[in-house]
Amino acid sequence: MFLVKFFGSLRFALFLIGSLALILTVSTWLESAYGTPFAQRHFYQSIWFDVFLGFFALNIFCAAVSRYPYKKHHTGFVVTHIGILILLFGAFLARATGVEGQMTLFENKEKNRILLQRFETKTLTEGAENGPFNPAIEATLSSEMAGMDQPFMLIANDPDNPHSATKQIGPARFELKTVPAVPLLKIGYAGKIYPIPLKESTDVPLENTGLKIRNIRYYPSAKIENKTLINAADTVRFNPAAEFEVVDDRGRVERHTKFFLFPHFPSLRGGPSNNIFDLGVFLEVPAPDDLAEPEAPGFTFLFKEGRWSYVSRSSRGTATGDLTAGQKIQTGWMDMTLDVKKTFARARITKTIGKIETEGSRPVSQTLPFSLTLKDFRKVDYPGTTNPASFESDVVLRDGQAGVTLDRTIKMNEPLDYKGWRVFQASYILSPELGEASVFSVAKNPGIVFIYSGALVILIGVILLFYLHPFFKNGSTAAIVLACLLLAGCSSQDPVRHNGRVKPFDSFARQTLRLVAGSENWRGQSAGSLVKDLSQNPSKTENLEWIRLDFEELKSHLGMPVEKRYFSSQDIRPRLGKIGVLVQSAKKKRDKDERPSKLEQKAELLYTQYVTVEKLIQGTSPQPVPSAETIRPSALTVEVLVNRFKPFELAAVFYFLVFLLGFFKRKKVLLLFLGLALIAHTAGIVARVFILQRPPVSNMYESMIFMNWALVAFALGFAWLRKNTLPLVAGSAASGLVMLYANLLPLDPSLDVLVPVLRSNYWLSVHVMTVVSSYGAFGLAMALGHRHLFLNAFGKLTPRTEEESADLIYRIIQLGTILIGTGTVLGGVWANESWGRFWGWDPKETWALITTLAYLIVIHLKFAKKISHFYLAIASVLGFLVVLMTWYGVNFVLGRGLHSYGAGSGGMNWVIYYLIGETIFLGYIFFRKFRMSS
Repeated sequence: MFLVKFFGSLRFALFLIGSLALILTVSTWLESAYGTPFAQRHFYQSIWFDVFLGFFALNIFCAAVSRYPYKKHHTGFVVTHIGILILLFGAFLARATGVEGQMTLFENKEKNRILLQRFETKTLTEGAENGPFNPAIEATLSSEMAGMDQPFMLIANDPDNPHSATKQIGPARFELKTVPAVPLLKIGYAGKIYPIPLKESTDVPLENTGLKIRNIRYYPSAKIENKTLINAADTVRFNPAAEFEVVDDRGRVERHTKFFLFPHFPSLRGGPSNNIFDLGVFLEVPAPDDLAEPEAPGFTFLFKEGRWSYVSRSSRGTATGDLTAGQKIQTGWMDMTLDVKKTFARARITKTIGKIETEGSRPVSQTLPFSLTLKDFRKVDYPGTTNPASFESDVVLRDGQAGVTLDRTIKMNEPLDYKGWRVFQASYILSPELGEASVFSVAKNPGIVFIYSGALVILIGVILLFYLHPFFKNGSTAAIVLACLLLAGCSSQDPVRHNGRVKPFDSFARQTLRLVAGSENWRGQSAGSLVKDLSQNPSKTENLEWIRLDFEELKSHLGMPVEKRYFSSQDIRPRLGKIGVLVQSAKKKRDKDERPSKLEQKAELLYTQYVTVEKLIQGTSPQPVPSAETIRPSALTVEVLVNRFKPFELAAVFYFLVFLLGFFKRKKVLLLFLGLALIAHTAGIVARVFILQRPPVSNMYESMIFMNWALVAFALGFAWLRKNTLPLVAGSAASGLVMLYANLLPLDPSLDVLVPVLRSNYWLSVHVMTVVSSYGAFGLAMALGHRHLFLNAFGKLTPRTEEESADLIYRIIQLGTILIGTGTVLGGVWANESWGRFWGWDPKETWALITTLAYLIVIHLKFAKKISHFYLAIASVLGFLVVLMTWYGVNFVLGRGLHSYGAGSGGMNWVIYYLIGETIFLGYIFFRKFRMSS
């Protein structure tokens, strides 16, 4: 019985909860530094982590048993903990017996096997002399100091691994680069690549295809002038481009323009005039040495004209030299030595499907009880863009044993179910060499029934817990109904199509000016009049210095005046080569789930600004709305009104007035301004919903606005139930601060279309809105915590008011914990419905769990009366810092994971200011407290 009491004790529970929160914090930071496979291998998929979770289950079980014989008030506690045990059992069952893998399926191909692991045994051999070039290298990185002896291989082209030419080993980065001797135009057709040297403009037939390449024109220093491509070596340093035509034996013609540095640049000229032959086109051009990427620590293998060389970069400097098999190189990183085992010019890859060479490993692949054939893959873009709106696959499922044949279409958020298996549209491949393919996630999860059941039992237990321990002291319940007002009665401007949707020209102009110049006004001129004038005067647009560039390191790298902030399109054009190298480097890192450097991110932004200006010059943006496209005039009208009246900024002003009026106890005036604030705030949200026809929580800006609305709604509810305006005053102060930060942080308030994974209004509503609402509750608790601490520091709280204040903070924390717990579970359900995995330790979901654990510690301490009112208020303030990390930090600091569609960068200075302010405030509070106690 002693062991049951010990393992079920509150102290042991708090130790486990705190330890888990700490472990998950460390794991997500390490994942940001070393990648997802590192975190999975050393944390989430490790034996020690399973043992730790086993102690968690033991604690929950013993805690429930130790309450026996049960009384009425134990019901909620016991049911909740039984639900957690059921959920953990479901997770264990899924881990032990579940199957999850990927199937890459090309069009008109059939498969019945899935790849369970990314790891597989590969062997490299040298191919025939007349075989295709495919440089590869085998090497070992060793260190006696670190106890390391890590073999690895780099392959220029591995069809199953687009990142085979790079390798990250701890902090060390290795890459293999191939440099062509002459510029090459590469045409991918029917599973083959045809390289064409860009030396001549004669007709070049593609053997055995019936196609011919003709009228080839190559521009080493390309520039678009009057919608015509010219060579401008005097003004453009390096911007290779090629124009050509493809013709078949029936006389059909397809015209192409391809840029080396900027693959999406053809969109300035409309791209191919038609798309008949489904070709893959790309350039391979040797870059001048002075345009090389900025040097960063790492090791590069170079294969050029049949010779191997290397570049090693460390804090000691840069070393270069020739490379041969059997050579040993000191890297300059501690005592690490690189041992080059073998080099290959025409590597052939032999794969062995078997078991991973670790104890207890599972097969790399598994046979399914059915096969899939991909009839057709479709990437459906938003109109006028290359941005995907949806991925769709028409497949045929065949089960020979059961004699079943099914024709189905699999889409994002719409999987195929068959005999307990689920097939999800995870990704896709558009390869110029191999063609189009769908990447399916295939899963069978026997534990999902227990996971769902456990989550439901937990919810029932929490309801019972707070029903038997009334949520409010008077036992009352309430529903708050807020009026939603929609502005109308204003004439709209001409509609245009931009970024995949129809919008007023006013919105296009504001978004353009905000992107290019950093503001919606330019030297006293409105966005609409300025952008319209520029779109009608290309020469004026070229010379106007309005492209804002603040990052000094990028200006220095590009050789631009550091003291200037604004530049013209003509200033940027000669530097396209260096910008393009940085943009390409950033793209490669994003493809490998790595975070680009700040220099590369700023180069991406500058490139986007330049392309936006060039589209204005060429007259290709904005696009006119096709006559067949449906236009919603009322939505255009509302959008213009939102642009002009800025309801969220208006609401922020009213919220701050409410906060100030709270000091003067003018209740009627306070409620008047609060009503005005809430009307403006609600109208803005409803307007965004009406315009976009989706929930208003798809990006960071919208989540801040909705969180703010939830915060005020909760403040109203608690003020009404407690018959006290204090929640309104504190909530208004927090709301005004959130509104302020929504405008200070580098967040785009534009109304834009969704990425494919978010195109589910149901799940976007129930999951995201629930989680963001929890942030509102925690924000209100934080604001009330500040008030409590401030009044306590000056002795303004009587025992009664201190008790009421602490109880209010505690009840709001309970509400927030219920919401974030429910929202996190709903997110797991969405993930399971979208790609077959309820929980994958993604950084965003991991930090949601950390936040839940942090507040659970507070709830347990308060429930057991182990925390004073003062430290409860401290916890409400510190707890919101964890919310801030979950909400902002994962996207803007860690920048990893499946939630990368919401990622960004910048604004860290404002967050640091907030942290400094909180540090000063808490330091002063503790100083006052200990001074008073002494």
